[in-house]
Amino acid sequence: MRMSSVAVAPIPMKLVTLAQRQAQVRKSIRSAAAAGAKLVCFPEYVDVQRTHEAVTLPDRPHKRLAARFPEGAFAELIRAEAARGRIGVLYGQCAWSGRKLLNLTVSVDSRGKVLGTYAKTHLAPDEGPEGGIAAGGRIAPLPTDLGPAGVITCYEVHFPELARTQVARGARFLVVPTAGNSDAFFTLARARAIENHAPLIFSSYSFERGSKSTGCGAGIVDGFGRVLAKTVYGAKVLSAEIDLDPPVRSPVWHGRWPKVNLRTFTWKRRRPALYAR
Repeated sequence: MRMSSVAVAPIPMKLVTLAQRQAQVRKSIRSAAAAGAKLVCFPEYVDVQRTHEAVTLPDRPHKRLAARFPEGAFAELIRAEAARGRIGVLYGQCAWSGRKLLNLTVSVDSRGKVLGTYAKTHLAPDEGPEGGIAAGGRIAPLPTDLGPAGVITCYEVHFPELARTQVARGARFLVVPTAGNSDAFFTLARARAIENHAPLIFSSYSFERGSKSTGCGAGIVDGFGRVLAKTVYGAKVLSAEIDLDPPVRSPVWHGRWPKVNLRTFTWKRRRPALYAR
């Protein structure tokens, strides 16, 4: 077993200013570092989602507020806080890369260095041509301080093939940053963890009791889909220990079954010739 401490930071749906959002993220990174986590994950579009500046713009707010990666005050804040707390950070932002506007998940290591990015490849209905966001063209694990992470951004959780591809290409764990507002996203994320026998970190927005604005919250599950930590309320950082090694025995299998690498075994039993195209 290779156990590692990870954290996830839910972001409240309550509207704040861009400056207040930066303060929220700074506080969460420091809280995760103080708890001993080696990596903390934030939601999709965490730089501007549910900010006054974004919701008051009449059209395509993410595009209008997007910085040129890796520039901008928010990106600089993340790098500085990661280095200060000696903790890795995964976060989502909409940013310009060359002439393309991309929905990025960014990995920053504990020295404050950008290790890489994943550009969302399967765009939601309000992205793409409708939102002015370009699709990424490559599915590959993202380097982190804990090893390769398979990123599945929000709407992409509907596509089992994406998670499978990430694990087949070396991902040790999965991460789902989302701006979704339905707990169905968390249910789908657990299914992706179970299918691939890989632990998963789910990062989204939370809400206050009685609020009309709802979010998915945040959670951490193991490679069998068992919930290690979960909340849909507030901004408290969650942490848990996850096993980065492939499991060799399922808790639901009969004891006489042999030990196998469960991350690869299930997929060896697939019969694509029989499936619908």
